[in-house]
Amino acid sequence: MRPIALALAALLLAAPAHAATVNGATSTLSGAHANQLEAWLGQGTIALDLLFQKQDGDSSRDFHAAADGQGATFTVARLSTGHVIGGYNPRSWDAASGWALTPDYADRTAFLFNLTTAQLLPQRLAGTSFNSGEYQSFNGLADGPVFGGGADWSVGGDLTSSYSNLGADYGDGSRFGDNIYNNGFVGSPPGTAPPAPPSR
Repeated sequence: MRPIALALAALLLAAPAHAATVNGATSTLSGAHANQLEAWLGQGTIALDLLFQKQDGDSSRDFHAAADGQGATFTVARLSTGHVIGGYNPRSWDAASGWALTPDYADRTAFLFNLTTAQLLPQRLAGTSFNSGEYQSFNGLADGPVFGGGADWSVGGDLTSSYSNLGADYGDGSRFGDNIYNNGFVGSPPGTAPPAPPSR
């Protein structure tokens, strides 16, 4: 299996602005990307403050030190495939809390996205897979950001690789475990195996 390296940034959703803006230097997110995130979020104009940008040697501990307790965030990664993917977490990250569950449909407002292909994968409201959208995110000090119980998208503890297994809690539940679906999200060529999940 081919690992997919990434550059990772966490952006805080700040007070409304006149247009989508990114405050702080990040090579991961362009102005056009910020505008797309603003449109998908659907809450009017936004400003994004850079909370964390991965540096050499950073780990999940560094991510959580910067992002925990900060409120709603976008996590954005530029993969070695060239794709820019990420997730919106409406809750604060909290390395000590474990699973963030959303049994009420009204609370299922998180989403995953691929900015390169303009793909939006909302948190599922119902379905036939084992999680059916309830597992919004996982918070653990040994893990980078984790979305969904599949894990639909997760970043390893060393913040240098990610794993995708869409359909458990985000996107099309009928395609859970579908390598073509997952490869399309991360930008891997069809027919290649997805990277292995990070160890927990």
